[in-house]
Amino acid sequence: MSGLPTPERRSLARNPCQLEAVCDRVIGVTPVSYRAVIEELSTQGIALRVTDRFEPGTVLSVRLATATDKVAFTKLGRVVHVQPETNGAWLLGVALLQPLRTEEVQWLLAPEAQETSALYFEI
Repeated sequence: MSGLPTPERRSLARNPCQLEAVCDRVIGVTPVSYRAVIEELSTQGIALRVTDRFEPGTVLSVRLATATDKVAFTKLGRVVHVQPETNGAWLLGVALLQPLRTEEVQWLLAPEAQETSALYFEI
C-alpha cells in the first residue's frame, strides 16, 4: 500500500442523496429489518448507511419511502463492500440485482414529482 488514493473505477453517474429506506435480510428463517439511509443512487447500485455491519455477499431487500402511498419501491441487492465510519455506522456498497432505469433514478430523486407523475417500474 502506497498510501495514495485508490482511483475511481466506477463509470456510472452516482447521485448524492439522503433517502430514508429500510433494508431486510433473513437470519436463519427470520426476516430482520434495519433502518437505513441511501447516500448515493445509480442505475447499478446504492451507497447505504446502516448502524449494523453486513458481510459482503449478503443479499438485502431495500425498501424506499416514496412521496405517494400508491407506490411501494423495493429492490434486491448484494453487499459488495463494507466501510466502517467514525460514528459507529457502516457504509455499504450494494450492487442491485436488477438495474434501475434512468427514469426510475430520476423519479426517486425528485419526491415533488412523485405526486403528479406515474412511472412504470419493472420488477
